[in-house]
Amino acid sequence: MAKSPKAKIKVIDGGKSNKGANWITDEEYLPFQRGKPRIFTTRDSNLTWQFSMWIAEERKYYQKSLRTEYKTEALKMAEDLYVEIIATLKEGRKPVKITFNQLIEEFVIYQQGRVAKRLIKADRLITIKSRMNALKKFMRKNVGLGNIKGEDFLEYTTHRQELGITDYTIKQERSEIGALFKWGLNKGYINAHQLPVFGEMARVTAPKRDAFDIEEYESCYRAIRKIVKDNERLGNPHKIFLWKQFYEWFLICGNSGIRFAESRRLKWKHIRRAYKLKGENTTRNTICEILMPASITKTYTERLVISSAGDYVKRLKKLHGGNPPLEQNLFVKPHNVNEALPKNSFYNCWNKMLEVAGLEDRQPALTPYSLRHFYATIRLMNRVDIYDLSLTMGCRVNYIETHYSHILTSNIAGRITKMDMDRDLRENVPL
Repeated sequence: MAKSPKAKIKVIDGGKSNKGANWITDEEYLPFQRGKPRIFTTRDSNLTWQFSMWIAEERKYYQKSLRTEYKTEALKMAEDLYVEIIATLKEGRKPVKITFNQLIEEFVIYQQGRVAKRLIKADRLITIKSRMNALKKFMRKNVGLGNIKGEDFLEYTTHRQELGITDYTIKQERSEIGALFKWGLNKGYINAHQLPVFGEMARVTAPKRDAFDIEEYESCYRAIRKIVKDNERLGNPHKIFLWKQFYEWFLICGNSGIRFAESRRLKWKHIRRAYKLKGENTTRNTICEILMPASITKTYTERLVISSAGDYVKRLKKLHGGNPPLEQNLFVKPHNVNEALPKNSFYNCWNKMLEVAGLEDRQPALTPYSLRHFYATIRLMNRVDIYDLSLTMGCRVNYIETHYSHILTSNIAGRITKMDMDRDLRENVPL
């Protein structure tokens, strides 16, 4: 138990009349050296005592209203609060309280640092921010972090379902919220009992990817050809260049499985070589090797893409004058080839293509990412080894198993049927 505190300083207003001032009218220090804890009143506190001490670990003051006008009671409360703060510091937690929104802000700053260190992509950060905004709308406004309990999240799933959010997305959001709170726990902002407790959900499987079927794919590249011819009749050179370039992009992505974002970062120096196979493995299309450096891939992992897009790359190179600079992007602005074609230009062309092809109202909607899924689907239907496909697509085998299980099941059925046929041709031989 601490000794009776001794009054060290008592500062009286002195008749100051400035209403905006916050003059200390009474002050008393507790008999502890660490942080120099004190209680005090101000002219504007209506005689209510407040507590303050310096937290060296945080390099800031901890201040809290004690909500009492009685000094003896305030001193007892301040002593208890001091002991609690010291215990909190020893446990590695932060005594300086922040709001829930401040926790999210610090978490986003932390994720921005991960982008700078190339641990995650900028697109991933956008997703994190979106999920944090959804979480803010669910929580009470300006709620103190210390007032949050794990059970507060029991209704989160129902809340999001009522807004029409799919169960798969909700599952991803719940995972992100868990990551936020685990980060807050490691930083000392929260206690373990505050980790989110969610309501039960039925098992959620990943949605099947929205891929073209072959007829839709053909309708789209025919639509692009029509748009090119229309622009040739109008004689607009920039439009002609844009749509011819978009046509080659469409075919390259559909025959390589490259991600949309990766395709926009491709440069001519990434094109390794083109060739045709002879003998038993003779190919009609030209093979093109594309070296994807770690800096432009989603996973920050270098990979070599073996594609059947060599003829389309050759045509694109001719469109660019036959010998474009190695540092130039494959897909550029028509009026400035030194700048990459922006994302919105791709989307504008994509939407126009769907409109001409009569697919603008298709549900689920086709997106540029559908070209990657079309590539994977066709390769699996042609019984390409799943491990080989994962290498060129830059994803894990279990990712392909999860998202393309319907195709794999069809392949398995074919093999099982073949095995049954083979069994009918066997003759048992006694041992």
